[in-house]
Amino acid sequence: MAAGGIAHVAVSPGSRSTPLTVAADRTDGLDLSIHLDERAGAFFALGLARTTRRPVALACTSGTAAANYLPAVVEAFHSGVPLIVITADRPPELQGRGAPQTIDQQNLYGTHVRRFVEAPVAGTEPPEAAAALAVSLLGVALGTAPGPVHLNWPFREPLEPPDEDPAPFDLLAVPAPATRLAPPALPDTPRGLLVAGPMDLDDAGIATVADLATRTGWPVVADPASGLRCGPHVETTPVLACGEHLFRAPWADRHVPDAVVQLGAMPTSKAYRLWLERTRPATVITVDHLGRHPDAALAVTARIDHEPGAWAASVGAPAHGTTDWTSDWTTADRTVAGAIGELVADAPFDEPSVVAAIDAPVGPLNLVVANSMPIRDLDAFLP
Repeated sequence: MAAGGIAHVAVSPGSRSTPLTVAADRTDGLDLSIHLDERAGAFFALGLARTTRRPVALACTSGTAAANYLPAVVEAFHSGVPLIVITADRPPELQGRGAPQTIDQQNLYGTHVRRFVEAPVAGTEPPEAAAALAVSLLGVALGTAPGPVHLNWPFREPLEPPDEDPAPFDLLAVPAPATRLAPPALPDTPRGLLVAGPMDLDDAGIATVADLATRTGWPVVADPASGLRCGPHVETTPVLACGEHLFRAPWADRHVPDAVVQLGAMPTSKAYRLWLERTRPATVITVDHLGRHPDAALAVTARIDHEPGAWAASVGAPAHGTTDWTSDWTTADRTVAGAIGELVADAPFDEPSVVAAIDAPVGPLNLVVANSMPIRDLDAFLP
């Protein structure tokens, strides 16, 4: 797995997983971190994988330790984050017999992993077989629909490492993921709208989406988790920060675009979904490489399997530039932002004022936002 791009293993130590911990520690190029709490360790791995854009491995002992990985595994599945979850297990002869620290770990994470594999009991097959299994799992985790994979590995005692390392063997290459091509062009209309949902765009991806909005004159409603809400590109790109409020207003019902392109996951804004249900734009396209293509409003007319940043760089687009349509949306957005600013200035210490403090010019930062109301508050009040 180290040869396939994994640089970090988050270990929650236990007796049954000793062989995994020792093997990781002895592997050149792997960093280890120790997490006594499995749930915390799993979320650490999730955050590290999202930040570094590289797969991260998790390793824990058998029993309920493995069950504590579930919340982070679910988050990784829906976010398209590659995690390699390795759970140690008791051998078959101890299963179903009341042995301590033994549960049924088959398909423990259900449909929230891209693949589950039950490995043979360690030591019963040659190292080449384990390497081939690792290559297969990495190929799935890093494929066209990236996400977590689960390897359940039974170990028999003794669990201590052997006196001698196994003989060297040839490593197999991890296959590159397949590529799916996008349609050649966007509809030739100045009345378009880009809606950027939560996604993991790097700086180049942000720049290409911003350039697409500038070239077409299509405003981009930016979710706070899209990477497009803030940054230097907002000075020259029609980025809208107040979509949650605009979509609630009758104004938006009178400004229905000819085409909507939704990038990434479903936006945080409930008002956006309700607006789609009310207005039913003629064309609604989703662009996503993780297989999500959210369509809660049953309004999507076309789906494009493509990474949003790469798609924005390659798609044919009408070069309308700034139009009255663009100005209408950006003016409405500034009006709402001004009203929010006045509200925050006169309000006591509450949710809008907390978001305003976050937006203060303190330099680049990484912000972790919880689910439920915190992300909704950020969407509603981050200018």
